[in-house]
Amino acid sequence: FARMAGAYPVVAVDLVDGRLEAARESGATHVVNAARENVIDSVRDITGGDGARVVFLTAPVPALLPDCMRVCSHGGTVAVTASHRAGVEITLQDDLLRREVNVIGTYQAGYPRLPYHGFRWTRGENRRYALELMRRDELRVAHLISHRVPYDQAPAMYDLIARGPHGWLG
Repeated sequence: FARMAGAYPVVAVDLVDGRLEAARESGATHVVNAARENVIDSVRDITGGDGARVVFLTAPVPALLPDCMRVCSHGGTVAVTASHRAGVEITLQDDLLRREVNVIGTYQAGYPRLPYHGFRWTRGENRRYALELMRRDELRVAHLISHRVPYDQAPAMYDLIARGPHGWLG
């Protein structure tokens, strides 16, 4: 979606090369393997020293928040989309205040069910839009589906997912 909206560069960060390959196929212009590279230095190099204007924290790992904030540009935004109940410590002066980083949480359950004059993007409208993009083949997702299993194999899939990010996408 970021690439479709005109964002450049679009940098994907992960620990698994297969996921980075899928990210590149999905529109990422650059990929960084955090197991082998310093993410903050790499993103700063890619952005000419500025950092990322918007960072999406999509992994349910709260400990990543401080690095997401550090990789942001001055006045950048971190959108936290992953769910985890654990807390995390940040340095208010260095990570937040001096760099004027915006941290927002996104949780679609809070979206309005009905549109109103200033906001038409309800949950249903978001879904319709994404499905229409897929129908028109503008948003390709087939490469993101790594498994198709019957319901009775769900416990085995959850076990695979619980073991970590290797061997599955969605």
